[in-house]
Amino acid sequence: MALLKSSLLVEAGFDHGFGTRKTVTHEVPDALYTVGQVHGDRIITLQDPLPEEKYRFTEGDALLTRISGVFIGIRTADCLPVLIADPATGAVAAVHCGWRSLAKGLAGKAVRAFESFTRSDPRGYLAAFGPAIGPCCYEVGEDVRDAFMKIPGCGLTTEHRDDTIYASLKDAAAIQLKSEGLTEKNLDILDYCTSCRSDLLYSWRGEKTEERMVSFIGPK
Repeated sequence: MALLKSSLLVEAGFDHGFGTRKTVTHEVPDALYTVGQVHGDRIITLQDPLPEEKYRFTEGDALLTRISGVFIGIRTADCLPVLIADPATGAVAAVHCGWRSLAKGLAGKAVRAFESFTRSDPRGYLAAFGPAIGPCCYEVGEDVRDAFMKIPGCGLTTEHRDDTIYASLKDAAAIQLKSEGLTEKNLDILDYCTSCRSDLLYSWRGEKTEERMVSFIGPK
């Protein structure tokens, strides 16, 4: 499993992939635009096929485009990669959802920006969640829980086990997307925990690695 795929996006005809530690260079698209991720809520719209380096060093945590022949992507090693596609226009988005970005409402903001960009109904959007650290392993402090509580609708779900708080990034992102109009049937959540699956995935929490997995999608 060098690349993981969403059956939802495959059926809709969107070329994409969620990287693993087994992904090799030739499986990642050549024309791949990424941004300098800063765990914030800035969303970049790629409207002209400028040099990729221009965007690689531009700070942001989400990319939108509908340019044919290019791909947009993000890098993760515990944070949640979210790929969004609009079958009506062929436009796509790639969103880097760490807890800090989700606490700022990035997933919901990305949908609103995507709606403004596509001028289409979010109820028709498709979204796939790639591998991320799961609530089985994602231990957080009260600061993380409190950061989400400050902003209505940011959606962090937590559970307590042995006086320790565990959180779900995927639940938080799903709540934000659905609050903006995406439907349950149009969400595809790949159930992989990066910390549990060290045989397949990189995990910052699990191994303090500097390696990152690339998730990407291209317009149709």
